[in-house]
Amino acid sequence: MKLNDDQKKDLKEQYIKVIEEYKGHPEFAYVLLDMLRLHSSKSNDYATDESPFSNIELCEKVGFPAWKGVIIRLGDKYSRLLNALAGKLFKHEGVIDAFLDNACYSIIGLIEYKKVNNANEKES
Repeated sequence: MKLNDDQKKDLKEQYIKVIEEYKGHPEFAYVLLDMLRLHSSKSNDYATDESPFSNIELCEKVGFPAWKGVIIRLGDKYSRLLNALAGKLFKHEGVIDAFLDNACYSIIGLIEYKKVNNANEKES
C-alpha cells in the first residue's frame, strides 16, 4: 500500500506546518523520522501490497484482534528492555531498536484499535 499523490501532498503540507510550529525537543522530531523510515523498511519485509500490517493482522485469522496481537509484540520488546536494565548484551537488536520498535508497535496498535472500535471514541 503506497501513498497516492494527493496523500503525499497532504502529508507534506501537514509536516511542513508541524515543523514550522514545533516547540518540542529537537531530537524528538528526528526520532519520529527514524520511526517513519523503520516502518517503511519493515513494511517492505513483512507487508503485502494490500496491507502494510499484514503480518500483524495474521492473528485475526484465528479470531484474535490485531490490536491485541500488538500488545504481545510490545511485551517482547518490553522484555528486551528489562534484560538491558539487568545488563544483558544483545547479539541482534539492541536497546535503541527496542525503543523504536516499541514506539512503532504502539502506533500500529492504535491504528488497529481504531479500525475495530469507534474511531471517535473518547479515551479518559
